[in-house]
Amino acid sequence: MWLFGDSLMRGVGKEIYSLSKGGYKVMDKSRPGANIRGIREVVMNSLHQMEPKDLVVIEGRGNGLEDRGGWETRRDKEGQVCGRERRWVNEKLVGRLED
Repeated sequence: MWLFGDSLMRGVGKEIYSLSKGGYKVMDKSRPGANIRGIREVVMNSLHQMEPKDLVVIEGRGNGLEDRGGWETRRDKEGQVCGRERRWVNEKLVGRLED
């Protein structure tokens, strides 16, 4: 399992590893403060290490979207995105991943 993102992903890898009782190899590539360009760069640099069956999770809040010309996209989505809640790991999802 590969995890890419900014500070919101910090610690998620350890939680997933713990909930899966060590059943998953978790590659945590989160970078606090990273923008979209930085996250993309880390993903691209890691592609050669990935296996076809690997699960890849990419998270990004929109840091740096203005630099990528994405302001219009971001503005359109702001009304549709739910407010951020306390971070948690869905234990039912981890159970399904183990099946």
